[in-house]
Amino acid sequence: MNRRPRRPALLIALLIATTWSLVLPAPGSAYEPNEPPPYQHRHFDLVDLPFDRLPWTGDAPPRLKVPPPVDEKNIGLFRWIDGALYYRPGSVAINGMKRIDAYRDTGDLRQLEQALVQADHLRGMAIERDDAWWLPFWFDYPPEGLTAPWFNAMSQGLALSFFVRLHRVTGDDVHLEAAEHIFGSYRRLGRLKGGQKRPWVAYVADGGYLWLEHYPNKRPDHVLNAHLHSLIGLYEYWQHTRSGEARQLLEGALTTMRERAGLYRREGKISIYGMLSRTNHYKYHQIHIWQLRLLGRMTGDAWFTELANTMAADRGPKRDVPGKPVESRLRAVPSRAPQSERIAHYPLVAPARERAA
Repeated sequence: MNRRPRRPALLIALLIATTWSLVLPAPGSAYEPNEPPPYQHRHFDLVDLPFDRLPWTGDAPPRLKVPPPVDEKNIGLFRWIDGALYYRPGSVAINGMKRIDAYRDTGDLRQLEQALVQADHLRGMAIERDDAWWLPFWFDYPPEGLTAPWFNAMSQGLALSFFVRLHRVTGDDVHLEAAEHIFGSYRRLGRLKGGQKRPWVAYVADGGYLWLEHYPNKRPDHVLNAHLHSLIGLYEYWQHTRSGEARQLLEGALTTMRERAGLYRREGKISIYGMLSRTNHYKYHQIHIWQLRLLGRMTGDAWFTELANTMAADRGPKRDVPGKPVESRLRAVPSRAPQSERIAHYPLVAPARERAA
């Protein structure tokens, strides 16, 4: 989609938003780690993509008022199978990114103010553990054996992208600090054995591949779109900070895709959602295609683009697409303990205004 022309009144804001790219090192700058990573890793010639080629840009500005259900701060909610309303941190981050883009397009400060409201909410809901921030889901998810609070790599990656973009646009270091705390969640690699109780969203599977998991449990499903959303967050953090550690993790996640993404394709049919569930839905098939094309632009590796084009050419009969989303087939399962008891074991991060007091 072609972007709308900027208005002259936006010149100063746009200079703030774009000057960052002029002072970064060259995208191919070398990083020499002290020791090899504990996962398969190959070097990629990463490309600096402009802001307007990143996800969640180029759409029409969202309405200032979020469609219901919402809370009193205009933060979106959704109703789970237990009848209660919950926040989804990834959705909050996406809403914020769309508002940043709307502000850059129109100069409407109300959109930026709403993005800041979304950001403050994410800070307020974050849980601090192991020198990192984790964005929780406060409902149980029985199909994957997850009980609240649980966390996933997709939400962490979306929030990472969101806070990086806020720092790019505003220059306020509070947003870079938030991004650094969220990036910390990638440093702690999980393990599938030993009764682990600490949160994790990334782990090294058999074969030495680094996976960013949507459902971090004992038998991870390797959900493709979630791994890629999370990988994009790492890319944006690396692009903005030039962190060598971030590049190493990013290239590890890219290596996994270079070796394993082709397994999600089904010739002539819709690609699969996860490696264990092997369900499929045309919506996710379309997401896989644009994500893989983005990886091609991000790395300059034509293999990703070719796989995306091959998937786009695949066609599957309608019976391959489930009639209902997974959530509609679930039944509410009572929580093992009330949220008030669980949250006592997880210290919440204070909102920015409280920390500054």
